[in-house]
Amino acid sequence: MANTINAYDADVRIPQFMGLKQYGDLMNGNPIYAAHCVNVNTKGGTLMPMAAPISLPGSLEAPIETLMKVNRRWAGSGPDEMIVAASGGKLYVYDMDEQAWSTEAVTMPSGMEQFGSNVWSWVDYEITPDGEDTPHDVILLSNAADGMFMFDSQELTITAVTTPYKFGVITRHAERIWGSAIIDEPDKLVYSRPYLGNGDLSIAWEEAGPEEQPEDGAGEIDQPSWDGDSFMALRTFGDQLIAFKRTRVWRVLGTNPGEYEFKEQYGGGSYVAATVAVDSQRIYMLGQQGIMCYDGATVEPFGKEYAYTVWNRMNREHMDEACACIWRDKYYIAVPLDDSISNNAVVTYDMHDGTWLMRTDLQIESWLPAENALYFTTVDDPYSVRQYREDAWETGEAIEAEQIWISPWNDLGYPHKSKGPFKFFFAPEVQDKPADFTIIVDTERGSRSKEVKVYPIKGHEERMNYDAKTIRVPFAGHGRKFRVTIKAKGGAVWRICGGIVLNVDQETED
Repeated sequence: MANTINAYDADVRIPQFMGLKQYGDLMNGNPIYAAHCVNVNTKGGTLMPMAAPISLPGSLEAPIETLMKVNRRWAGSGPDEMIVAASGGKLYVYDMDEQAWSTEAVTMPSGMEQFGSNVWSWVDYEITPDGEDTPHDVILLSNAADGMFMFDSQELTITAVTTPYKFGVITRHAERIWGSAIIDEPDKLVYSRPYLGNGDLSIAWEEAGPEEQPEDGAGEIDQPSWDGDSFMALRTFGDQLIAFKRTRVWRVLGTNPGEYEFKEQYGGGSYVAATVAVDSQRIYMLGQQGIMCYDGATVEPFGKEYAYTVWNRMNREHMDEACACIWRDKYYIAVPLDDSISNNAVVTYDMHDGTWLMRTDLQIESWLPAENALYFTTVDDPYSVRQYREDAWETGEAIEAEQIWISPWNDLGYPHKSKGPFKFFFAPEVQDKPADFTIIVDTERGSRSKEVKVYPIKGHEERMNYDAKTIRVPFAGHGRKFRVTIKAKGGAVWRICGGIVLNVDQETED
């Protein structure tokens, strides 16, 4: 008896959305991960557009190259948090209460007209000047061209700090200031005396006197690697100091010179100092092949399979432009992709749910994580500061760039059988203006697409949860494998909760 060809329905259900997972052939992979997605947010498993950023009012006349902040805990008046920008060789203050930049730059130290560089390494510090009872919240800032200075957030003054070298990077560890990235001393680490509460930093870098204990003084350590590499970043990691070169990492244990123990770690270093960021368990950084992490023992590739093709697109000739930060348990890194010479993409790793996402609507040049917001500057508008936002459903403002989500390929485990036609089901919710979707079903035989316009439900403003209507989108065509793409035009605020379903007819043999 000859076989007869029948068909049965199979439902491919994608119950939630979890961002990128790109390594391998992706055939029949977990459909909650996207083979490609851009400019979308998957907060809580819900698919939505990325939120548009907002700009802080006001701008400066020269490009901003470094953003700093100070929490003014002891200030008698004025804002509790202050943003300080290095621009045009000077420092400017942004008043968060007044929402405006200072009309004049902070007064330079006597005899100086402006700094030679606008790129600074900086740390928060605190001093109590002689004769005063109330501490002052200050910023210590340093670069290899100008040396070290102190910005007093109460007095709004800048004071030069005498140091034995001009440090390109500084950090605070175990009550001492550490400096490195010295132009003529690439292997040297220098540490100050322990905390000097009176603010007399002129003696901070002196060795212990004859009547003092050795651990009360400053000092320096050479840690050569004999390969032409140099220290480029310093970070405190728990009770350790981690010193980075491009190809090596050292861990410094101990809290005073008599206890210091240097141990080289395994796995390499960081190629871009501005991408080194610390959380409670790891230090993240950019390597030649993607994100690396240091876990207290080794430096290893991290999550490469998730944003695999993104890292393959990275422009390695200009990766020194990359910058990163950690804010609210997410690692944000801006990188140049393809032929771009500036950062034209932001890749985000969410430490809670392991989600990797990418957006391409911003050209970020620097980050500033603050207590209540994440700030940044951009290449296309370097004179002002913007606030980063992600949840478009919460803010009510979506980005103008197109949003795309593409599923992995699927053959239902039967690569020899034909599938189709297809029926796509989703229940989008829309806020104030219609959302324009393009739904695409690809097979190895070709691609079919349909346009879907979704309107806001009348009276949605008063509803806690919008009553989303399930929409059925049929597709003709057949193929042995298939995938689905969701595209949305920019500007509209929408979300898809509960995932999507693709109903597939598949042939069978009796």
